[in-house]
Amino acid sequence: MSKDPYETFAWLGISDFGKDPRRVTQVVGLEPSESYVKGDPWRGEIKRFSSAWILNSPADKTESLEKVLGKLFEILRTKEAGVIEAGQRFSAEIGVAAYFRESLPILNLSSVLVKQIADYGCSLDIDTYQL
Repeated sequence: MSKDPYETFAWLGISDFGKDPRRVTQVVGLEPSESYVKGDPWRGEIKRFSSAWILNSPADKTESLEKVLGKLFEILRTKEAGVIEAGQRFSAEIGVAAYFRESLPILNLSSVLVKQIADYGCSLDIDTYQL
């Protein structure tokens, strides 16, 4: 982690697709940043306990939450029909992890972003951490 006052990450995460993440890639029409299936190796001898297809926001981690999500949604809008179909066929979430060095601020999402998350059929998972 850097010494910036905060770092924010956002992603589209899809699970419950079976054993082949290529199914999600075909539906969404985008290549994931990362994908894995249940049982894949993780951190030494530990095995993954679930499967996931993940598309990360390309925004710089020092951008605001709104900007990090905005850049993710710019990508998702290019394949909107596929993202909506994935939200209907699989379990989908918009995930956020925010790391703060000083105090934990109040997080605010515009109604436009909240509506977009709902339109995609995604849940929203926000994790905040104080470093």
